[in-house]
Amino acid sequence: MKHSFFAKTIPFFIIAIVVGTFSGHSLETQAASRQLFVKVPGNPGVFMIQNGFKYPIRNEVIFQSYGVAWSSIQPISPLELQRIPLAHLVKSTEDSRVYFVDYAIGKKHWQATEHIFLSYGNRFAQVIEITPTDLFAWEDVR
Repeated sequence: MKHSFFAKTIPFFIIAIVVGTFSGHSLETQAASRQLFVKVPGNPGVFMIQNGFKYPIRNEVIFQSYGVAWSSIQPISPLELQRIPLAHLVKSTEDSRVYFVDYAIGKKHWQATEHIFLSYGNRFAQVIEITPTDLFAWEDVR
C-alpha cells in the first residue's frame, strides 16, 4: 500500500512544482531569454521584449520581418510595459556590429570598437538582436 501512495502522490507534487514554477511570472520575466511581442490593449504600438528590454516595432513591414504572426502579440498592462527599460543597443541577427539607437532623432550610431562600447558604460547583456530589415530602416548618424 505504501508504494501505491507514493506512486499517486509523486506525480501530483511534480505537477504542482512545474505549475508553480511557470505561473505568476510577469511578461518581463518570461521574455528575459526570448523574444516576446506585446501591446497595450487599445494602443496600436507593438513592442518586442528581449533580454529584459522593450523595443518599439516601428511599422508593419518591420513587424513582418520577424516572421511572427499578429496573433502571437500578447497583451500587457501600461504599468508593466512602463517598468521594462527601453533598449538602446541593437545588433542585426546577421552581423556582429552593435549600434546605439537614438529614438529622439531616429538614428543609429555604430559602436566601432569594444573600447568605445564599454567607455559609455554599456554591457553586452544590454544588446538585443533585431532583423536586418529593422536595422537598415534606422538612418545612420553622420
